[in-house]
Amino acid sequence: MDDNWLMFSCIPNIMDSNRFQTDSRIRKVLGLATLWACFDPAASEYLPPDFNENPVEKVSIKVVVVNRSLDIVDVGNQQQEAAAAGVANGNNGNNANGANGNDMETLVGYVRRLEQTNQEQLQAIRAQQATDRQWMKAQFDRVVNNQRRFGGTIESAFQRQDPGRQARNRQHELDEREVEQQEQEEQQQQQQQQQQQQQPAARNPAARRTRTRNVPATAQMKKNLRSLMELWVEWSVGYFGKAAKDFTNDERNKDGPTKQMYMRRLKIWKVQAYLVANGHTIEAANEKIKTYYYTDSPTTLSGAIKRDQRNPELRFIPSGIRVRNGIHLNGNGPLGNDLGGILA
Repeated sequence: MDDNWLMFSCIPNIMDSNRFQTDSRIRKVLGLATLWACFDPAASEYLPPDFNENPVEKVSIKVVVVNRSLDIVDVGNQQQEAAAAGVANGNNGNNANGANGNDMETLVGYVRRLEQTNQEQLQAIRAQQATDRQWMKAQFDRVVNNQRRFGGTIESAFQRQDPGRQARNRQHELDEREVEQQEQEEQQQQQQQQQQQQQPAARNPAARRTRTRNVPATAQMKKNLRSLMELWVEWSVGYFGKAAKDFTNDERNKDGPTKQMYMRRLKIWKVQAYLVANGHTIEAANEKIKTYYYTDSPTTLSGAIKRDQRNPELRFIPSGIRVRNGIHLNGNGPLGNDLGGILA
């Protein structure tokens, strides 16, 4: 048995009408269905006795869209009955068909809305049941826990759940929390007061501010000097065109940083000038300073000389600063002033 026999023997009317010529799959499906119906007692009743008629019955359907839902409604029998009733009453059959179709759409819409309403009500009922079930379980668990915790009967457990007693317990807890919070705030205030007392009073920046003066660009001081020789070069020659010993009062005090730097280095310059004025070369003077002050760093040496000013056992040199005993010489030298009269 091949496909051609199946098509021309089982569905000859469909093949003679040249229907479904381009789709062999549909013809094969219809042929197999007809062949199966011949051997099935129940399905064979729908086949014509002589196979001269098409066993497929045409049915009128209508596609209806209700609430965004697509439905296919069989309206063949209803249209035929409505048309017959319209002819009997002298009405037009088309009007009856249109009215029947509208009634069907309305009916399908009602059914859809009823189904949707019932579904929503069912979901709401189930949600409420789940909520009630959880609430009842929580209540019974609380009763059982209270009974196990405090002992007694169920009546006593319910008594412990008295709203007034629970309100008093909550108020007591709130009072305890307020007391703890007040204690914490007091401790924080005490800590802040202690910190403020320990911190030194902030200085007023305006009190240390010095007046900016117009000075030439050559009257500058080099930062980060590393040795006593570099410090002496700045004093005697200068790094920017003018020696520090020739600075005027405005040039020494042109701003705050310059004034502080000049005053710190001036202590060392006084000691160097004192030794040079008494016959030492600058190299010998620097070695002597390094020997008695144990450092060649200008920063460390300036701090040591500053501390020595509070030692009453040390003697002054003519420039007015105290020096260690190994640095101090008998007599002031030929100049009589260790800075050559520039700084008194």
